[in-house]
Amino acid sequence: MFDFDLIQCGLIVLFLMVAGEVISHKLKAIVPSILASAVLFLILVWSNVLPASVIQDSGLIHLTTIAMMFVILGMGISTNIQELLANWRVVALAAISYIIQTLFIIVIISYVYDLNTAIGGLPGGAAVALIVQEQARSMGHEQIVLLSVLLLSVQGLVACPLVSWMLRKEVSSSLRLMNDKGTDDSVPLEITNTKAASSNKKRSHQSPYWS
Repeated sequence: MFDFDLIQCGLIVLFLMVAGEVISHKLKAIVPSILASAVLFLILVWSNVLPASVIQDSGLIHLTTIAMMFVILGMGISTNIQELLANWRVVALAAISYIIQTLFIIVIISYVYDLNTAIGGLPGGAAVALIVQEQARSMGHEQIVLLSVLLLSVQGLVACPLVSWMLRKEVSSSLRLMNDKGTDDSVPLEITNTKAASSNKKRSHQSPYWS
């Protein structure tokens, strides 16, 4: 097994992330990039090419909290308010589903396990997992940290490919519908191009965040 210093470990982690993105792009997002990076990491660790502590040795793990703050901030300021209000049913459905899941976990699962373990299994992505792990470590509950990692791993292994397949199917259906409308002779081509040009002109004068 090779020995790497701080900079080399950081470059290796970044290389694995880039390789995962390339693999996901080549496979047309059938395999998520994070899953491809994780598989490459496991192969290199099991082959004794990389040490298992390369991520910790890179020092990048200490930047996760700050990075997630910028990610959440970017998600907030890039939200289109008009589109959010227009799709209020989707927002309401997502909010109701999270509320039901949270109540189910806290009210029912807490009777099977303790309340801290139930809260550690709350649904969410990487940002929620990092918050849960940080709080669990501060409270000394290392088993909750492990539970959060396992749930996030299962979510990335099962849910991400499923969502990717569903999105690809929806995009293909939407493109097919758009092509069918584009070949409709009842709508003159000049009128369609004029409407598209006027729409693009209006959008160019709007704010990318609050349009």
